[in-house]
Amino acid sequence: VRFATDCKKIEHTLFDTVHITMPIASLLNGESDENYTRVKQALLSLQKKIFTYEDEKEWISISIIALPKIKKRSSVVSFQIDSHIWDCCLDFSKGFRKYELATAMKFK
Repeated sequence: VRFATDCKKIEHTLFDTVHITMPIASLLNGESDENYTRVKQALLSLQKKIFTYEDEKEWISISIIALPKIKKRSSVVSFQIDSHIWDCCLDFSKGFRKYELATAMKFK
């Protein structure tokens, strides 16, 4: 996934989420999949993965992505990411380094 070059839109919504629209080909890694079966399976898998966070003030359970959508005959996929997850992915102030998506997807 190459967000910087392939994303058509990254929008912050009023509901504290980030809405991402990108070409489906970015997720296929050069494969040919006319029914987008693998992309659909990957989106559902990400939607089912959940992060939980708890501190002395609150407990939060968040899906990695929400509302995945493929518009048929458009070759475009869109989904939403909660701002908590988006901010964690972009915040390296604690010295953490970026992981490649392939590495991150191996986590269970």
